[in-house]
Amino acid sequence: YLENSAKLTYYKSVKRVLINKFPDNIFSTNASNDWHASKRIYFEKLCKRSKIQNEEEKVERKSEPLYRDLSSSLTVERAKYLEMDRVDANMIAQSLVKNVKDYDSASRLAEFSLNRVSVARGGEHNTPRYDEGAWDSYFQAPDFDWNIIKQTERQCMLVFCDLTLYRLCPFFSLAVFYLFDGLRRDKCTALKAPYIFPHLRSMKNESVASRMTRTLRGNIEFPHRREAFTSRSMRKGSMTEIRLHRDLSYEEELARSGHTIGGGGPPKNSNAEGYIASTPGMNAPGGLAMAGYENCHMQPQPMSFACLGTEVRDAVQR
Repeated sequence: YLENSAKLTYYKSVKRVLINKFPDNIFSTNASNDWHASKRIYFEKLCKRSKIQNEEEKVERKSEPLYRDLSSSLTVERAKYLEMDRVDANMIAQSLVKNVKDYDSASRLAEFSLNRVSVARGGEHNTPRYDEGAWDSYFQAPDFDWNIIKQTERQCMLVFCDLTLYRLCPFFSLAVFYLFDGLRRDKCTALKAPYIFPHLRSMKNESVASRMTRTLRGNIEFPHRREAFTSRSMRKGSMTEIRLHRDLSYEEELARSGHTIGGGGPPKNSNAEGYIASTPGMNAPGGLAMAGYENCHMQPQPMSFACLGTEVRDAVQR
């Protein structure tokens, strides 16, 4: 039950005892410390593997995927039958809309909406500018020049009006932001004026991501579920839902998330795969194949007594 830090304390004590006991040994000299570095790494791995979890202590899993709308989802729904209080983007957006009362609260709604539909990292909505965007007449949507933080590259980012949920629509959230002086620039410098969210320019990317985490947790109605969600949750949920969409290719998926094809090792991008959560929609096809189904993307139905035939009716009733 000891924490890893406590085990390392014992490890260091044992090392000191061995050095004092055998000062002339080659492993005790200052010239030979490589063994200690490699052995410590191995020791830390064993500590993590042998850690016995306290069954009375419940620890929420960090960065749980935040999906669009679990009330209408058939392929990512696990929380219902796992007896968990369900948290989704629709619920958080509803709370954000209700709490809009000034510039900051309206900005948080717009930041949440824009970051989510862009499948972005927690701090990437800090960089889009109006003077580097354009209206795409074919797709009928604004196209922002989006900065990818980790790759120091840029990509186009088309933002569309939501088809069914106005609370998740970036057009709606930006309109609310504008009603609360989101377009005023008389209180910011000329360098910050072109940015969509000029007030974020004085913050580091890590601080912007932390702000998004606080926004999420502050709008989750279940206190015991708040710690399970961070700014990374939106990216995990969005990328998982994109993966589940059968009309999208793998290349189209990565073009939205900003990952490179084959980055981290072909043929998949290992970094992108880290955001994909396990869902019934992706797990079921393999299970249906093992069960003998030819169409592995159908909604299955367990066998009923009808498969036995009508001649066994009396026997079944008995």
